[in-house]
Amino acid sequence: MSSCKKTERLKILKDEIDALEVQYQNNEEKRLEYEKEMAEVDETERKTAMQKLESLESKHSSIKTELEELKDFDPKLIEEIENHMSDFKEAANRWTDNIFSLESFCVKKFGMDKAAFRKAFGIPSDFDNI
Repeated sequence: MSSCKKTERLKILKDEIDALEVQYQNNEEKRLEYEKEMAEVDETERKTAMQKLESLESKHSSIKTELEELKDFDPKLIEEIENHMSDFKEAANRWTDNIFSLESFCVKKFGMDKAAFRKAFGIPSDFDNI
């Protein structure tokens, strides 16, 4: 290869290198711009997601508070209380019947007056089954 051809070939290769360096710089600038845009988009999306999360957490908290307030009106709980109330009522009436039986026994056995018996044991005059 002659020196002239080599010089020409060298010039062509240098021109190609220069063109590729310019292309590389342009691509690098585009890449940096894209990364910056993506970072802004990501930051915006993150902020939006965080705001939505805070909103949902606040809503969850208020619903949880409302649920606690309404817990007393739960049909299962009301039914359970009603079942217990009937048990308590039966127990109270059983004890009332026992007191009446004791009163009757004392009146018959010891000849006590009903009013004296009730006064002695602090039983009110309106005492009766529920």
